Amino acid sequence: MNKEGIDRIVEELKARSIPKQDVFQNTQTHFSAFKEKIKAVAGALREKMEKIDKRIDVKVVEEEAFAIYLKIAGDTIVCSMHSNVFTFPKEHPLFKKSYIEEDPTRIYCGMITFHNFLSDSFRYKRLNDQGILVARIFINRENHFFVEGHRQLGFLYNDIEHMEMNDVFLDAIIESAILYSLDFELQAPPFDKESQISIQEMRFMTAQAGFRTNKILGYEFSYMKEDKEPPKA
Repeated sequence: MNKEGIDRIVEELKARSIPKQDVFQNTQTHFSAFKEKIKAVAGALREKMEKIDKRIDVKVVEEEAFAIYLKIAGDTIVCSMHSNVFTFPKEHPLFKKSYIEEDPTRIYCGMITFHNFLSDSFRYKRLNDQGILVARIFINRENHFFVEGHRQLGFLYNDIEHMEMNDVFLDAIIESAILYSLDFELQAPPFDKESQISIQEMRFMTAQAGFRTNKILGYEFSYMKEDKEPPKA
């Protein structure tokens, strides 16, 4: 390859790959902060609940580099970091912001997610059980962020131009994710859907303490049913 071709590749790496490395490292820093906050919340909750009802189990499991599990009674909230850096479709509202127009590399974001599962799904190793996506936090290399999620998580934190991640936002996002998860009750499936069962399913049920059980049958953000349009970023 000639020098001109090498130089073009180098320019692409400088324009794209170096900013993405910055985003990844910054997302790691914030994910570490989320993990420490979650551990602190777990400790405070456990201390209080032991005085009220010791049957309410609160604990943190951290066995993976990119995930932390917060178990609160029947709910397990998983905070995880994606290892990749993302951009967005060209029609996304972010591209209309002057903040992004001034520096297109600001569009690159790392992603931290909160999912809610049933604790029994982990306890009884029901690997086909499904959880719900509670929130996605997108953070760029300048600490600016926005959130897609349920309830207040879907509209309180959608101004990437003016919002920078800090301890106050960390606490508020974790609190909202926990409260939403606890408020979302498991509902029994319709009787007609459970009226027939095979011997294999029965054996599976008795071995794993229940059928495949979902916190919800699939998941949708609130705007998919109510607002009809995605929240502005």
